[in-house]
Amino acid sequence: MKSRIGLIQRVAKHAAHSAHRQAVVDVQRGLTKTYKDLLDDSVLLARRMQSKHGHGGLAEARVISLLSPGYPWVITALATYLAGGVHVPLLHTNPAAEWAYNVKDTGASMICLDGQDGDQVEKASKLISEHDVEAGQLFKINEAGPSDDLPELTDVAPDARAFILYTSGTTGKPKGVVFSHEQIASHLEAMEEAWQWSSKDKILHCLPLHHAHGIENALLTALWAGATVEIMPRFDPQAILDRWQDQRRDLTLFMAVPTIYSRLLQTAAKATDQQRKDLRAACDQFRLQISGSAPLPTTTKQRWKEFSGCTLLERYGMSETSMILSCGIDIATRIDGHVGHPMPRQQVRLWNEDQQQDVTDRLDTPGEIQIAGASVFKEYWQRPEATAKEFTSDGWFKTGDLAQRSSQFDGSYRILGRNSTDIIKSGGEKISALEVERALLDLKYVKDAAVVAVPDDKWGEVVGAVLVLTASSQSIDIKSLRQDLRQTLAAYKLPQRIKIYDEIPRNAMGKVQKKPLSRTAFPPSSQTAKL
Repeated sequence: MKSRIGLIQRVAKHAAHSAHRQAVVDVQRGLTKTYKDLLDDSVLLARRMQSKHGHGGLAEARVISLLSPGYPWVITALATYLAGGVHVPLLHTNPAAEWAYNVKDTGASMICLDGQDGDQVEKASKLISEHDVEAGQLFKINEAGPSDDLPELTDVAPDARAFILYTSGTTGKPKGVVFSHEQIASHLEAMEEAWQWSSKDKILHCLPLHHAHGIENALLTALWAGATVEIMPRFDPQAILDRWQDQRRDLTLFMAVPTIYSRLLQTAAKATDQQRKDLRAACDQFRLQISGSAPLPTTTKQRWKEFSGCTLLERYGMSETSMILSCGIDIATRIDGHVGHPMPRQQVRLWNEDQQQDVTDRLDTPGEIQIAGASVFKEYWQRPEATAKEFTSDGWFKTGDLAQRSSQFDGSYRILGRNSTDIIKSGGEKISALEVERALLDLKYVKDAAVVAVPDDKWGEVVGAVLVLTASSQSIDIKSLRQDLRQTLAAYKLPQRIKIYDEIPRNAMGKVQKKPLSRTAFPPSSQTAKL
């Protein structure tokens, strides 16, 4: 199998040298597929895609995937790459109206779905009838198709567009983040090296497959390394804990967002003492467990260590760059509240906007994280002005996140938060919402917390805290809260408004959308717990 695509070259190499090694275990469908199966099935599907498209190679035609997590999703992605198309994975449970936006924004030529999934077929019909989508765009990948007289695959250049990931759209309509094949290869190579992936690894995958975390970190890196990925159809805390405890004890890696670790802890808390001991023993099979996509509360990290014996590895990345920073394999480098050092071959600097200079080498000095090099995305799909706006004049991508390097911990990076939502500008001071959240979560009566900027006539902005209290705590007043926080926070960082919620709303990746939360929790007329 000849290809200039790095990921396909790796899969072909594994198929040639270790044909019967497990590549994908699809839990929902009860399938176990080898690397030879994976390559053969992907090549056949790619040729069928080309035949349906009718113009030789797909030539960067956009191919939308509406598939649920599992083996069909995997071969659709690889087949799209092989055929020269651009893979656009969408959340399979989204309403048809959201799919329609992505179909029109990308100008998709093909929409891949599971013909045996009645709900998907019904929603796809709505795409056709209600959203001006052509029926000919639909492609049911698991329906029997011709295997003879199919067109040969065309060559695909490494710098060709490979996939589009849509951002969450918190500041407007979602934008499509475009990566080339060589950029994907750069990401996967860095993660393989930093986290010491090998063909002996097996990862249990429970993340959504429309974000980089689930796609690149947990799935494609496994295939790049020749490892095995066992894919669950959805996050189910009891099913995960049951899988950990079965007799195979063959899992080595697990990746999740902080909310998943919290949910697993809640589920484990319902078990008997003996069952928790068994779970603790089962965690010995893992060589590495990683948390990302949202800040990891120190209390969650500590509770996870007590429960499992595993010290979670924290890392930092974003849709436009993949992984940027990571703590190390050495447990001693996994400092609470820190995300380590630059990943292999990453170009990272800290830029202080007020001083208009690079402050990377000045420890304990805040600056915006800026990135350059092969890992940075190609473009926002059909948004050249938006793309240009995100880069400095000398070519560095502006992440919008502030960080500083710690003099106490060998220059390890500590994320202060997003400049737009996590940096609260109050009376001339800049306050990290993440620092205040960590202090709140250290209080015994606080179960969850989100700190937001609240507009204020006097100070410009003040600190607002949305709290979820523990079951044993009925209420808390603002004065008592501030008094408890004075042990760890300066006076100007203390919350001036609080609101108690039963649950803080988060998106699929465990992130809090802070601007909408601030408007809902602290509307302009609100006097809730105001100091």
